[in-house]
Amino acid sequence: MSPRNKHSRAWIRIRHGLASLGILMLKAIIPRLPRTLVWCIGQWTGSAGYFLMPGWRRVGMANVEAAFGSEKSGREKRTIVRASLQNFASTLLLHFWTPRLDPAQFKRLVEVDWKGLERLREMHSRGKGLIGLTLHYGDWEMVGLAIGLLGEPFTVVVQSISDAFCDRVFNELRAHSGNRTVPRHRAAGVALRALRNGERVAFANDLNPRRDGGVWVRFFGLSVFSDSAAARLAVRTGAPIIYAVAHPLGRGKFRLTFSNEIQGSRRQSPEDDVREITQRCLDYCERIIRDKPEFWHWCYKRWKRLPSKQAHGYPFYASYVRVRETGLALRRTPS
Repeated sequence: MSPRNKHSRAWIRIRHGLASLGILMLKAIIPRLPRTLVWCIGQWTGSAGYFLMPGWRRVGMANVEAAFGSEKSGREKRTIVRASLQNFASTLLLHFWTPRLDPAQFKRLVEVDWKGLERLREMHSRGKGLIGLTLHYGDWEMVGLAIGLLGEPFTVVVQSISDAFCDRVFNELRAHSGNRTVPRHRAAGVALRALRNGERVAFANDLNPRRDGGVWVRFFGLSVFSDSAAARLAVRTGAPIIYAVAHPLGRGKFRLTFSNEIQGSRRQSPEDDVREITQRCLDYCERIIRDKPEFWHWCYKRWKRLPSKQAHGYPFYASYVRVRETGLALRRTPS
């Protein structure tokens, strides 16, 4: 092994060790604090991050510029990015407060859209399973936890963390209210079997897919390569799709809302249905984000891929890499 590789591996071990130590400290300290104080610490941490993490700030500003252009002033864009980092930090810290979440705390912290919850239950009662979606908006980690406490646990598809210890801790917290977690790279077969068994499957669908795992749709007026897993599962199994979103109310409280069913025309080919459903999912996400843009995670490289070498109006980090739309040739399950 070359000295350079040894140095790189040693640094990775040190970094993972420090991360694990930090996780252990948060896990021990955060549940002992009042939730409001944890939220405030997150707000302060996010504000500090805005100034101390120029790379994240640059990505956030580039994304807001691509999405809104002249619709918002420079000051408004800076405010959005700073508030986005505050929300991100508060969400992560509040996740460690999860062991304190019980039915009594739930009633105090969460306003529930009860009509929407009944809609979710009606959709699940059809016997074809249920696909629950969310986006990295508001307190997204609390969405699955809250729905679990409401008696509707899901199999939650999660993005794995490279550090195994941190990954295990986060997933244990996500399963606190009865959910089951499955890593994204193993999710396809698990999700399909769960839906065919009439179960509920959930994931956030505003992440970049693998190089060959999505379709091109529109998002804030720009073509974006987007995860089509929800649409492919819906077309293949007939399972309905619903969004759940945690809208922050301040100081660690939020309102849990549910969308109407997201569906395609079902009069087209399966390939066209997948693209249409994926587009409608992104349209719903865009409406949520436009209403309160400060609560979405803008510091993520969402427009990572360019649709062509000549594309314009994209963030600085976007690059052209040939991708292939896959998983479209699906056999529709009879209704």
